[in-house]
Amino acid sequence: MEFLTTTGGEVLISLIYHRQLDELWEVEARQLEQQFNIFVIGRARKQRLVISRDYVVETLPIVTETQPEKSQVFSYHQQENSFTQPNAAINCKMIEWVLAQFSDNNKQDLLELYCGNGNFTIPLSRQFNKVLATEISKSSIRLAKQNCLINDVENIEFIRLSSDETASALKHEREFRR
Repeated sequence: MEFLTTTGGEVLISLIYHRQLDELWEVEARQLEQQFNIFVIGRARKQRLVISRDYVVETLPIVTETQPEKSQVFSYHQQENSFTQPNAAINCKMIEWVLAQFSDNNKQDLLELYCGNGNFTIPLSRQFNKVLATEISKSSIRLAKQNCLINDVENIEFIRLSSDETASALKHEREFRR
């Protein structure tokens, strides 16, 4: 079993089996979802059954101490089987600390390597003109783009590159078309 939870009380449980899942399993999984107000996914070899949805919605209140009027709440879809920051309170503090390192007075562009679902990228985008965010996981890029829509962010471009590939592109050693 794998659990993914949010500060708002959403719970996603992935149940992992050594046998194939059938219709009876699906009926019982639906009952579990309804009875406990959770989301259930079943996994077996070459099989993945999503009963309702494969993500939870986390909400992070980011407080800007130097400019409280710029404090904001960000929402993120966090998908099953993807990396997420496990401690929401510490996550908020990390984002707030990074934001405090930048000034609004001198907006520049930002390059972020391995952006994941946009956890840092989206709040940081408010401090920069443009953001280029790299990630190697296609599903994380899809999720980050969706999280941009949810948070009404339009100044981020996501590309699928590793850090080595990004360095090669920045040095004009190689062009990438993905």
